Parts: sequence; structure tokens; C-alpha cells
Amino acid sequence: MMLGLIIICVVQSILVLGFHNYTDWEGLADSAAPHLLYGVNLLGRPGMIWMAFVAALAVISSQN
Repeated sequence: MMLGLIIICVVQSILVLGFHNYTDWEGLADSAAPHLLYGVNLLGRPGMIWMAFVAALAVISSQN
């Protein structure tokens, strides 16, 4: 369990560094869906679609 938590922490840290490189902090703070903002800034419209799909999968897995 500790190994899983450490891996999740590392992945989340990498994600935050990615957010910082592609979006400004004010935009992230003002956004209702910062992951979609990140997807748009990273890959354009395909990034928005991909992040929406990933978010939907996260909701489904949480319900499961």
C-alpha cells in the first residue's frame, strides 16, 4: 500500500509540473475544470476531448 501511495504522489507531482509548464497559475485557479484547460493548452481540441474522456473514466471507476 505504501508503494502505491508513493507512486501516486510521484505521478501527481509530475502532473503539477506539467500544469505549470503549459498553463499559468491564475488560469488554473480561475478554471472550474483545470484538467480541461491543461488538455486544451497541451494538445488543443484533441487534448480537451482526451481529458474529458479520462475524467469520465475516473468518475466511472469511482462509482465502481
